[in-house]
Amino acid sequence: MGPLEHFNVQPVLDDGTVDKTRNFNIEATSALKAGEAALGQPLALEGKSVRAIVWRLTAGFVPLRVPLYDADLAPDATPTE
Repeated sequence: MGPLEHFNVQPVLDDGTVDKTRNFNIEATSALKAGEAALGQPLALEGKSVRAIVWRLTAGFVPLRVPLYDADLAPDATPTE
């Protein structure tokens, strides 16, 4: 487990817009863990339906934006033939 970092999580509504009524400040080891803790559901780094935008300031004070997706709609990692 890595060190805790500070993240800001903005939920995304079903229509794809950011939910401006909710905003979470979370300490976690990764953007994915922060998003899952804020929304209380499994998320994925790839997919079709964005569920949250996670922000973190890097060491150079550059904002890092990570979109997180609905885990149920994430691409299947198992190749099919």
